[in-house]
Amino acid sequence: MWNVMRSALVMWVVLSLSLMAVGDDQKKAEKQLNKISAMAADLTGRRAVNLSMADQLKVKRDDLVAERRANDLNYGSLFVVHELMASGTKLEDIAAQLKSGKKIYDVGNEFHADWKQIADDAKKLNNKIEDNLYNFFLTAKKDDPAQAAIYNAATDSVVADGAVSAQDLAEAQDRYLFWRNRATVKQDAMLEHNKEQAARQTIDPVRKGGPQADQVGNTGPAAVPR
Repeated sequence: MWNVMRSALVMWVVLSLSLMAVGDDQKKAEKQLNKISAMAADLTGRRAVNLSMADQLKVKRDDLVAERRANDLNYGSLFVVHELMASGTKLEDIAAQLKSGKKIYDVGNEFHADWKQIADDAKKLNNKIEDNLYNFFLTAKKDDPAQAAIYNAATDSVVADGAVSAQDLAEAQDRYLFWRNRATVKQDAMLEHNKEQAARQTIDPVRKGGPQADQVGNTGPAAVPR
């Protein structure tokens, strides 16, 4: 009798700890996924999110846009869909659950989502998003022409994009401004370096045989023939 009760108690404790671990992993995943969705609330941020997700998932940028429109998914939820698909769940099964009214996290639990793996992958995606955001600002807000031709952030929007908390939006704005300001500092440093190098070439008569007028522009007043 006591052995049976002891075994039942042990099983209950193990099950409780397991459920607590899953719940903790899901919360960590939700935090990372909310960061993705919040950054996509801004057009420039959305451009970086779309580019980063397409690169990490190895899919086309316009395919992500089409999937969002078909199922009214923000980018965080769309990432969960692709993680579930990567573990073997069929897209049509996920779509059916979503159309029945279930939330993405309920769908994830329905298909036994590995929330720990999703949290880790979403964190990697957030790092990639920040890298692409920084590079965008660093290149004076210029997209690669080939990328710009296949993606328009202004037309990449769904109703679900509005389901972002004020706190998540504020944190996304802080990240956005951090990388914009860091890029500005880098640009200023590069500009000063270029000015310094140009000045050295202009006044250094030894460097590479002296400055050439067709290489560095005006090298000083020329002697006027008498």
